[in-house]
Parts: sequence; structure tokens; C-alpha cells
Amino acid sequence: MGRERQEDLERIAEFLAGRGEPITIIVIGGTAKALFGLPRRTLDIDAEIACSDEAYAGLLSFLAAHKIPANIGENISQWGTIPLPQGYRERAVEILVKGSVSIKILDPADYVFSKLARGTEIDEQDALDVCAAKEIGPDALRTRLGLVRLPKDPETRFFLDRTERFFKRLEQTAP
Repeated sequence: MGRERQEDLERIAEFLAGRGEPITIIVIGGTAKALFGLPRRTLDIDAEIACSDEAYAGLLSFLAAHKIPANIGENISQWGTIPLPQGYRERAVEILVKGSVSIKILDPADYVFSKLARGTEIDEQDALDVCAAKEIGPDALRTRLGLVRLPKDPETRFFLDRTERFFKRLEQTAP
């Protein structure tokens, strides 16, 4: 990620702190992986935000004016068919506070599920890297899977198949 995305997060926090309202941002994607201490080049910041409509509109203008590439929305758990494990917001880890603004990253196990839900090769590698670095094994992930409210949707079967393959791969790569 380099310093660029970290600096962008600091600039975003500084801007939002001037709004004087409590705001929480939860960073996901490649930026979160880099914040876990794992090198990852990424083109943008993906994140969830909890704020007023006015703060959100102001943030969008700020991002555009400063040419900060970002996908920031209200509910990352609804970005795809498969939601994140219940309680992900409470487990998110705070990394930066500026006034009433809190910037967090997903708990590592929740991060793995965000990657498995998306399901590309790079997502699977990101998930494997985080599991190795944070010593997360298949048993812990199976427990966390119990917190995912799986929809009655064809994508659920694909997700469960992908997840089981991932668990097997993780077992093979574990020391």
C-alpha cells in the first residue's frame, strides 16, 4: 500500500473530524490487508462509513477534489449476496482516531470472509496471507462461518463450496 493510502486515510479523518459528529469508518480490501502489515498494492480505499447524509456528501466532494480513489458506502455487508459474519462492526479494530472520527479495520477472520464472499484468485490469496500472518486456522473460520446469515440464494451454494475448498487449502498450507 505504501504511505499513500495511509496518508489518504489520515486526510479523510482530518476532514471528517472538522464536521463535529461521531463518524466511524471500517476499512476493508487491499488497504486493510496492508494495514495488517502485509504488502498489498491497491488502487483505492474500500470502506464502510456510519455518518450523516451531510457528512457523506461532504466526504464525496472531498474525495473528488483531492483525487482520492475510494469506494465508501453505508453497509459493506450488503455489497454482495453473502453478508459478513454478524457482529463484524463490534469486532473491527480501531487504528486511527481524530476527534470524533474513528477509523477501523475488519477483524482478520471477518476480513477472510469478505474475501471469500468476493471469491477471486487474488481475494483467496489475500485471505490465505492474512490467515498465515494472524495464525487463523480452519477451525476458527468454521466457528466464524456460524455467524454468517446465509441467504436462500443460489450464490450460497457457490460460497459454501468455495469456502470448503479454501479451508482444505488452508489445512494443506498450515505449518
